[in-house]
Amino acid sequence: MDPLDMAMIPRLETRDHSHFNSMHSDVIIVILEQLDDVPTLLSVIRSCKSFFYAFSLSPQHILRRIFARQKVAIQSFQIGTTFMDLKLAIKRDIIPREAIEETFAFIWPDFTENKLEELLVPLARELAATYCLKGRYSEAERFLWRIWNQEGPYASRDYIPRSPVMMGIGRLLLSLSKSSEVATLEADLDLLRKTKRCLSVIFTLCFTRLSFHESLIA
Repeated sequence: MDPLDMAMIPRLETRDHSHFNSMHSDVIIVILEQLDDVPTLLSVIRSCKSFFYAFSLSPQHILRRIFARQKVAIQSFQIGTTFMDLKLAIKRDIIPREAIEETFAFIWPDFTENKLEELLVPLARELAATYCLKGRYSEAERFLWRIWNQEGPYASRDYIPRSPVMMGIGRLLLSLSKSSEVATLEADLDLLRKTKRCLSVIFTLCFTRLSFHESLIA
């Protein structure tokens, strides 16, 4: 399909951008690389065909450059912008799924270094779900298995065991996987359920004890 197909550009504004249309795509890509965040990127590529076309030539590279500038924010624990940008990108079909997946691989190690990678797990499941909605089940399964098995950039710090937050990933994998893998997945999920229940009991006991001590002090 022609990348300029109007169906691929929802609510495209019909303004006169003749001064942009005469610019070479390489120049526009350099401009897009300098944008600060995903909302700005979406606004720009939806307002002008030339910018959308340039973005479609190199979406992975442009997203990487945008998120690379947010690494400082991740390292200083000011991760709100990065998290919301990634969430917004997942919700917008105009951004290719594979470009978002590559972004996950790019920023995941930084979240892991700051012990924040669990924040990305629900977003990873959302991305996999959008793969499924497009009928791209094998790609969804491949992506989820890499996270579930902590492969490559998704490796956990110090080989910590899976957290109960991974249950959403496991459930979706269970619906996508071959019969030969179901038994192992079910066993792993059962272990996560038990871990979650144990943690719930521990937190409840700690909270009850804290409340009791506070009442004595009062």
